[in-house]
Amino acid sequence: MTATQQKVEMWTGDDVIVPYWVVNEYGAPEDLGDFTSFAFSVRDQPRGTLAFATKTAPAGVVPQLPLTAGLLHVVINSADTADYEVGGRKVELYCELEGIKTGTKVKTLAEGPFVLHQSIAGVGVGEEVTP
Repeated sequence: MTATQQKVEMWTGDDVIVPYWVVNEYGAPEDLGDFTSFAFSVRDQPRGTLAFATKTAPAGVVPQLPLTAGLLHVVINSADTADYEVGGRKVELYCELEGIKTGTKVKTLAEGPFVLHQSIAGVGVGEEVTP
C-alpha cells in the first residue's frame, strides 16, 4: 500500500530527518527486511526534473530497527538544498520513496508534496551566526 500525500516541508539549508512509516496492503507495518535498496527523490513535478540529489541507502535512506516495524528515515543534509533556487518564498515540489524487493521488484512506498521554503537567515549556507 502506497502512503499518498505525505507532505514534507522544510527550509533551504536545513538538516532534516524525515520519518516514513511504511505499511503493507493490509495496513500492517511493512517488513523492510524484504527490500534490497531504497531511493528517495524530489522533482519539480511527477516524472519531472530532479530538484536535488536522489537519496539512497545506506546514508540517505536509513531503515530503522527492528526492520519489521516499517520505519525509514530519509536524511536531507543542509548542502542538498542550500543552493536550490526557490524563486520566491517557497516552491512546491513532489517527492517519492521507492523500495526494491529481492528479485528487482520495485514498489512505491510513499509519495506526496514537498514544500521547500527559502531561508531568510542564510544559516547553513555559509553564513556565520553571531550570538
